[in-house]
Parts: sequence; C-alpha cells; structure tokens
Amino acid sequence: MEPKVTKGETKEKNPSNFKSAIDDHEIDINELFQGLESPIEYSKLLVPPNATNIDEIVKVANGDQTPSAASSVVGTLIKPGKVGIIDYNGKIQIIGPGRYIFLNPRAKFVSVASLKKSVINYETLAIIRISRGEVGLATENGLPYILGEGIHVRNSRTFQFKKTENVNQQYLKHGSIHILRIPLGSYGLVTENAVPKLLREGVHVTNSNVFQFDGLELINQPYIKHGTIHILRIPKGKVALVSDNNKPKLLEGTHCINSKVFTFQDMQELSQQVIKYGTITRFRVRKGEVGLGWENNEPVFFQEGIYEKDSPNFTFEKCVSAGEKIITLGSKKIVTVFDGEVGVSYLKGKLVVLRPDRHNIESAEHVFQGFLSTQQQCLHLVRSTKDKDGILTCDTKDFVEIGLYADVYYKIKDPEKTLMVVGMDNIMTLVRETAIATLNSIIRSTALGEIAQNKEFAAKSEKQSSSPSLFFDKVHDEFISKLHDSFMEQFGIHIMNIRIESFKIMNKELANNISKQALVTAQTENQLVNLTGQTEIATVQMKRDAEVARIKAEGDAIRLKTETDARNKATMDTAQAEAQSTVIRARSEARAIELKAEAEAKAILLKADAEAKRGEMIGQTSLGSQLAVFDMYAKMVTSSMQGVEKVIYLPSNERGATNNPMSFLTMQPNMIPGFVQSSTQAPQSNSKKEEKTKSNKF
Repeated sequence: MEPKVTKGETKEKNPSNFKSAIDDHEIDINELFQGLESPIEYSKLLVPPNATNIDEIVKVANGDQTPSAASSVVGTLIKPGKVGIIDYNGKIQIIGPGRYIFLNPRAKFVSVASLKKSVINYETLAIIRISRGEVGLATENGLPYILGEGIHVRNSRTFQFKKTENVNQQYLKHGSIHILRIPLGSYGLVTENAVPKLLREGVHVTNSNVFQFDGLELINQPYIKHGTIHILRIPKGKVALVSDNNKPKLLEGTHCINSKVFTFQDMQELSQQVIKYGTITRFRVRKGEVGLGWENNEPVFFQEGIYEKDSPNFTFEKCVSAGEKIITLGSKKIVTVFDGEVGVSYLKGKLVVLRPDRHNIESAEHVFQGFLSTQQQCLHLVRSTKDKDGILTCDTKDFVEIGLYADVYYKIKDPEKTLMVVGMDNIMTLVRETAIATLNSIIRSTALGEIAQNKEFAAKSEKQSSSPSLFFDKVHDEFISKLHDSFMEQFGIHIMNIRIESFKIMNKELANNISKQALVTAQTENQLVNLTGQTEIATVQMKRDAEVARIKAEGDAIRLKTETDARNKATMDTAQAEAQSTVIRARSEARAIELKAEAEAKAILLKADAEAKRGEMIGQTSLGSQLAVFDMYAKMVTSSMQGVEKVIYLPSNERGATNNPMSFLTMQPNMIPGFVQSSTQAPQSNSKKEEKTKSNKF
C-alpha cells in the first residue's frame, strides 16, 4: 500500500501580484515623490543686499531725511570705517566719516559704530553684513525673511534680525520657511498638511505653516517607515513578517505600501526550517526527510518541498528521517519493512502481516506490534542461562553424563502460521525446548563408546558414501528427520541444520581414565608420525643433495664452456689485431721507403744541378779550378783515412820535397816519415820526440 504523503511545492512570490496579497494597499513608489504643494525657488527666496559702501549705507538708513549734522572743521570726528548714530526728534539717523557740528538742538549724537562689526543694532537701525556661505534670518512685519550675502540696512521698528546660519546645513527652518538639503542616497521624510511624503535628493524650499521635516533615511535600508508609508526592500533569501489589516503575511521582494493598518514585525532567513508567524506556518522538508504536522486535528505527512500554511488549525511538529522504519504521528504511521523480515500488525484484532514494502497505517484500529525476522537464526542449545560454559548436558545409553556444545539453525517460512500458532514471543522457546528434547532422546539411545570413537566433532551436512557413517552425522540426520517436516507443517518454521561443535564427559574420574588412555594412544601415534617424518626428512635431504650436486655439475660445465669460449674469442681477437697491425706497419714502412727514395732522388738531382752550376762557375776562374782540385783531394784523403788513426809528419826541408802542399799524395807510404800503417802498429815514440815534432804535425 503506497502511503499518502502531501507533496510540497516551492511558492515563489511574483511582485506584480502583491496587491492582492496586501489588500490593494500597494502603490507605485513614484507616487510618493509628487513634491511639495507650494515649492519656492531658492534663489528667489533670498533677499538681496541693499548697500555696498558707506555712502549707500548712509543713504539707505536716512531715507529721504537730511541728516541733522553739518560738516565743519571743528566738532565731532567720525573716523573712516565708522558711522555716527544720531537721535533726531525720536528718529535714528547716521552720518559717515568726517567732522560734524549739530545746529539743531533736538539732534543728539548717540555713538560711533564700526562697520567691521557683522551686526549693528540700535533701536530701529540695523546694519547687517552676511558673509559668504551664510544666510541671515530676519522678520519684518511678522513675516520671515532670508537675507542673502552682502550688506543689509534697515531703519524700521518692524524689522528684527534673528541670527545667521550656515547655508550648507541639511535643514534650515525660519518661521514658516523651510530649506531642506537632502544628500545623495537618502530620502527626506516630511509631512505636509498631515500627509506623509518622501523627498528625493536635492534642495527643497517651501513657505508653509503646515510643513514638517521628520528626518532622513538611507535609500538602501531594508525597511523605511514614515507615517502610513512603508517601503520594504527584502534581501534575497529573507522573508518579511508583516500584518495587513490584522492579517499576518509573508512578503519577499520590494514593496511600497501606504496604509494605516499595515505593520512590519521582523525579517527572517528563508533557509530556516520553520517560520511561524500568527496563523502562517512556512516550513521546509529537506531531501531524505518526512515532515509531520496536524491539520484540523488530523495527522499529515509531508514529502520533500517548501510549504506555507495559513490556518489556525495547522501545527507543524517536526521533520524526521525518511529512513526510519516506523514514523508515528497520532494514529497515523508509516512502516517500512525491509527484505528478510515482515511487519506484524492487527486490524480490528485480525492479524495483518506486512510484506517488505512501505506501508501507510491511517486507522486508529490498526495496531502495529513489531517486526519478525524471516532470515536464518542461530539458537544455542542450553536449558538456561545458568548452565556452566553454555554446555547442554545429556545422559548416554550407559548412563554417562556428557556435555554438548550445540547450535540449531532455523528460519520463519510461513509467518502467518507461526504467528497464529506460536506467537511472536514464543518462537525461540519452542525451538530451543523441542531441539533439546530431541537431541536428548538421540543421545540416550547411544552408548559412550559410539560417541568417543569419533575423531571429528562437527556434524557434516552431507555424508560421503565412501566413508562409514559417523555418530554426529547420525545425530544430524535423526534430528532433521524428526523436526523438519513436523515444524514446517505445524508451525511454519524451517529447521535447517544442527551443529555439534564438541562434547566432554562430565564425570571427572572417567574422563581422566579416558584421557590417560588417549594419551598413550596419542604418544604411540606421535612416535609413528615422528618416524614417518624422519623418513620423509631423510628422503628429502638426499634428494636435495643430489639436486645440489647436479646443479653444481651443470654450473661447472657452463663455467668451463664460458671460459673456453672467452679464451678462444680473445685469441682470435688478438691474432686479428696483430694481422691488422702487421699490414698497417708494412704499409707504413713501404710508404716511408718510397718517400725516402723520392726524397733522395730529388736530393741527388738538386745536388747534381748545384754541382754542375758550381763547376761551371768555378771553371770560369783560375782560383776556382784550383779549389776544385783541392776539394777533390781533400775528399779522397778523408775517404781513404776513414777508420785508421794516422800521424803524418810533413817534412819541411827534406830532400825531394816540393813546394806543392799536395805533393805528398804522390809519395809512397814508405817515403813518408813517421807513417804509421795501423793503430796497432804505431811507432813507439817518447814524449819528448812528440813535443819536438808537434809543431810540424799536419
């Protein structure tokens, strides 16, 4: 059943429709700026000065009368910049600078006044100097006047000067005259003939007894009130709480209202979840929430959205999370049933099972009781919570007390049948008591030896056909066969499985004996396991040694092959390098020989050419021919004496000697005195002989 929930809509205000919202009191803001009823131009309001110098001051003050004083070289002296005041027969006269005598006995000299003073007042005489930036306030015949800058002269009993004022002040009032200077960005609040008005920036002048200045307001103020005038500039994201003719309203945007029955209360943020004002309730239901409220004493649910109710019979309660399983407001409920469970409710006393879904309950006669899980449940089997360590005690066939740690698994298959027969609160008690009784009956029909011979303590869900049936498998099968069908038919409960985790013998003496026997058995089995392990270890170790030897042999072979290949490659590289070096060296030597031969040939040619030219040049002179002969002989002697040490004595006075220094070349060796044929056969001579012939050695 789909629940009824009011859907929300965001209510946006349209400024063009606000007149209906505030009972036709909304006006155009321009209607408030119609101006004053009797405005005056400021320049025409000012009274201009009537004198500029002393002569004009005297003339204006005396009017048509002739002063009762005459100029003279003697008499009363009036200095420049001053005037003299004379009382003549009750009338006031003034005279300018100079010397004067008074011929008329009814003329009386009163005093001297300096024109430097801003104001000179004596009975009916008034001389007023208004400075720049000021105005003077005066009355004449009871009427107000504004005096402009300059010199003003009056000689009248009906004239009265009040004071001077700064011309730039915002508001100047003098009698019925009002001068208002409104700065930029402000409104002037005035009342004329009891009618509130607004004035824009600028200078406003009026002469009216029914005019009143009430102050200034900034244009950007959110709320401006002046008499019956209300100007609201509601910022975005806020709402104004107002009352029009005693009716509460919420406004957004900009409004100009002229009404005596309109009042402004406050401004609040639109982001607030609830705004309550009078009979108006504005609330926001966020995404993922459900709003709860009462309308005409009936509970109402609201979905996501923004709502505005204007009713004295509406009350907003709160917002709750839409994910809550049970949302209750009065007799109305929203129940969310998840998968894996059902809801239990009664309508007029009759059971109504709520399937997984979201259900709306609106009748007060429809009572919701709670939730019932249809998922698998695990129930630990104990008779009471006082059982020690959560162990279920049972007696075997031979009256031995044993303790079992067991759990039973079940789930609700037919909720209607379960609730009708068992009830919501008795399901666990029924399953526990029945399971304990059934398990107890199975254990009582079994001897202790059948239980103790089992090595596995967890019941198997499926039996293996190749292995013999164990006791706990037998318990599992008998338990399921006894309870499964009966529980399903009678109570709508599916008994799925039973699990026995462990058991122990409760008799300590018997348990100790069995433990000792089990210890001996365990020791024997342990020795067998150790021997088997040692055998396996030895086998593995031998396999490991063989594998290590094989790996080592393969490694040596690979290393030897690598070394041989490296040596062969190195030899080949060396031979190839030497061959290349030999070829390069042979080429270099051949090239060197070739270059040397070419150089020697060129040298011989050059030398031959040089010898030829030299011979030709030498042959042209007698001395040259002789030098050539001597040179040839010198070369012959040098070449013939290479490798032999010889001492030659040249005889100077011996017979047969000639004057030719080269004649010795024609001599026989035995004819040359002191000739030594070889270094080994040198003649023995003493030092004295050598010294004697030293001067003759060549």
